[in-house]
Amino acid sequence: IIVKEGTQLGGYNTDARGFVRSLVDKLRENNGELKGSYVVMFGAGGVAKPLAYLLAEHGIRKLQIINRTGSKAADLADEIRKKYGIEAYGNDETVIRGMALNLHLRASPQVIINATDKGSDGKLVEYAAFAETINTNNSDSMTNLRELFRHHPRLILADVAMTKRGKTRTLELAE
Repeated sequence: IIVKEGTQLGGYNTDARGFVRSLVDKLRENNGELKGSYVVMFGAGGVAKPLAYLLAEHGIRKLQIINRTGSKAADLADEIRKKYGIEAYGNDETVIRGMALNLHLRASPQVIINATDKGSDGKLVEYAAFAETINTNNSDSMTNLRELFRHHPRLILADVAMTKRGKTRTLELAE
């Protein structure tokens, strides 16, 4: 959105705000709320960064950020932890399988968000967010998704990516 402020033009991205608003509505439908929740987010750039800040502003309890570049996820988590005082961690995508298969042993996430370009139009169109970007991505993603939904049937899985075909690979596999 471009807004004229006096003699200057200001630009604002509302993607994260609209996404969080719809997430809050969905959580209410499931008798839950964003405040105090545990969120796992795939991605640390693009819309993921403002989304992480906005989630923290809404009072989430814990944020796990997973990104292909682990240092980018760790840096964003560190910023969030310092600014909002919440539990925030960042790792590279090699932890996905262990994280997904072991979440039932720890506090369960209420929301998992794909804020990567995996599964969207482009070079990663055939990949889902629930596994490394390698040739076994789809079968690994299915294994991880089965385990997640078996242990957390009310888990909300959301994807911020837009595709020409309507659904990302992540959402196709989750269904």
